[in-house]
Amino acid sequence: MEKNSSRHEFSWDPSIASLVKKEWQSKCVQRLSDIVLKVCTDPTYTATWCALALRAHMKQIREEDEDFKKANVRKTGCVMKVKGFSIIKEKQLDRLPTAHELYYDGHVDNDGQFVNPKAKEVWDKFQKKKAAALECEDETQKKSEDELFF
Repeated sequence: MEKNSSRHEFSWDPSIASLVKKEWQSKCVQRLSDIVLKVCTDPTYTATWCALALRAHMKQIREEDEDFKKANVRKTGCVMKVKGFSIIKEKQLDRLPTAHELYYDGHVDNDGQFVNPKAKEVWDKFQKKKAAALECEDETQKKSEDELFF
């Protein structure tokens, strides 16, 4: 029996090997980012692989480095993007933006083209629901645009 029986070697069809490698790298980057975030933000987490000096330096960079903060804002994910769109849109409109306004702004490029077919499909479905609601004569059954969107 092998000494390290938990070690396995995997192989894939050469036609998908590059895709597997790309996905694996993406997962590793995300996992490493999560671990570093935990080291920097959770004082109760003790990472045996991370020296105290390195931990302190990473925390200092996160707190003080303006370039890091700017780069991090661009990478914080959907929630931050929605909050950013919401704040910008609220200032433009002088009111809180609706869900469909945020969706549209977040899914079209500068030329007004949807970023992918799924985004366009969702928008078209909303537009059809909206048009059908406008034709509805029963006032008690009319829904708000947000209700139609969701």
